[in-house]
Amino acid sequence: MSPFRTLDRTYAREGGPTTDRASNLHELLRSHVEIGPVPGAVALVARHDRVAVQAVGSPDAAGTVPMARDTIFRIASLTKPIVAAAVMLPAEDVGLDLVDAPTGQWSSPPAFPSGAGGPVSTVDDCHAFARLLLGEGTADGRQVSTLASVRRMTTDHLTAPQRSTAHLFLQGQGWGFGGSVDVAAVDPWNVPGRYGWVGGTGTAAHIVPSTGTATVLLTQLELSGPTPPALMRDFRRLAAGIRARTAQESPAAETRCAPT
Repeated sequence: MSPFRTLDRTYAREGGPTTDRASNLHELLRSHVEIGPVPGAVALVARHDRVAVQAVGSPDAAGTVPMARDTIFRIASLTKPIVAAAVMLPAEDVGLDLVDAPTGQWSSPPAFPSGAGGPVSTVDDCHAFARLLLGEGTADGRQVSTLASVRRMTTDHLTAPQRSTAHLFLQGQGWGFGGSVDVAAVDPWNVPGRYGWVGGTGTAAHIVPSTGTATVLLTQLELSGPTPPALMRDFRRLAAGIRARTAQESPAAETRCAPT
């Protein structure tokens, strides 16, 4: 067994006590790392200014180094929302129509190189992007995008027949710009308006605008199909429970409704 197999690192959280939540998060990651096959993971659950982060195990199967909060991951398709936001910027500036004809220049795959072709990131980088979306285009006092663009990204644009056809892939979700949007409570973690996506390298990041919640899970274990692996499902279930408890503790903080 790797000397770092069960090593965990708990990091400071802001905005009040989150000891129990961090402990639960650690236990979840530790249990999956101990039984395998995932050698390590970094996870974050945040709501407004309350942030819990845990790093467990090692980033590689050989266990050569311990996992840390600033460990760099290949994030694969987690770049979809990032690329969507980047595309929205010039669209805002010059008033581009985001609908392109099937034979248009942007509908051809070579016209826009894959945003998932190698980008890497950390849990705090992913959280920073999530905070930008939760802030409706503004983060740390700086406006990067517009409210309209963020709302368009995080709103489902599919019809009911389209969602039905893609049920195996979407599982109660619709599709915004660059990410899925929850529309049905198929699983315990589904919340109308929850937006985000997963990466084929075992990564996931979502926001719930109605509660100001962000969740990030980073591993490097390749997904074997469209069904989320056990660790990802358990993380989503835990995050949903944390979200529900924090909402009960501070209901007055609910300031924004889910996109419609």
